Amino acid sequence: MNASLLAGLRYNSDTDKFTIWDNLNDGGETYAHAVITNDKRSNSPIVIRHQWGSSSNKTVSKPSGWQSGDKIIMQICSIGAADFCSGPKTAYI
Repeated sequence: MNASLLAGLRYNSDTDKFTIWDNLNDGGETYAHAVITNDKRSNSPIVIRHQWGSSSNKTVSKPSGWQSGDKIIMQICSIGAADFCSGPKTAYI
C-alpha cells in the first residue's frame, strides 16, 4: 500500500512485522505516518511515524495480542508540504 509512491506500508506474515518507508530523502521536510487498527482491539491501534534519516524504512513487530486471522485496517500517509493518504485497506493477519 502506498500514498502516491511517497510512502509505503506492508505486513510480512513470515516475520509478523510491519514495515513503513518514506521514499523522499528531502532533509526531513516530509515523513510517513501509518495507523494500523485491529478490528477486535480497535482501542489500541499501532501508530508508526518514520522520517528518512539513517534508513529509508522502519520495522515494527506485531503486538503479541494480535492473532492469526484477525482483521486489520491499515492507512498510510505522506505528510509534508502536501499530504497524500491512501484509503483504508483491509487485510488479515
